[in-house]
Amino acid sequence: MYLSKQHFIDVLDSAGFDQSNLKEFDYAERLSPGAYLFSSGSHLAVIYQSTVVFYGEIINVDGKQKKVIKLNSGGWFTVTTKKWQNYALDLFNTGWHIYQKNFSWYITDGDKFNREYTENVLTLTV
Repeated sequence: MYLSKQHFIDVLDSAGFDQSNLKEFDYAERLSPGAYLFSSGSHLAVIYQSTVVFYGEIINVDGKQKKVIKLNSGGWFTVTTKKWQNYALDLFNTGWHIYQKNFSWYITDGDKFNREYTENVLTLTV
C-alpha cells in the first residue's frame, strides 16, 4: 500500500525522525500494521512501532561508495524487530543478517564478520 505524503510525514514524525530528511525519500509503503518502508535512490529506512529500526544511506568516501547502516532495536530485542532489520539488510544489499543464539543477538556477513549485537543502536559501514 502506497502512503500519502501526509501519512508519510506523520509516521516519520511519530518516530522522531529529523524533518530535514523528509526530502531524501521519494517512496513510502506500509509493510504491515506498524511497519513502514521509506526509500530513495541512496537512502532506505524501516520504521516499526514508531522506531527507526533500520536506516541506511550510500555515501562517497575517497571516490568509493560506502553504505552506512544504523540498526536501532529501541531496546526491544524481539523476533519482529529482528525480522524487519533483516528485511532491510537484505533489501539494502548488505550481505549481512542478524540471528539469535542462546538468547543473544549477533550480526554477521556469513563469512568473516560476526559480532554480538547488544547495543540499542549499532552503526556499521560496508
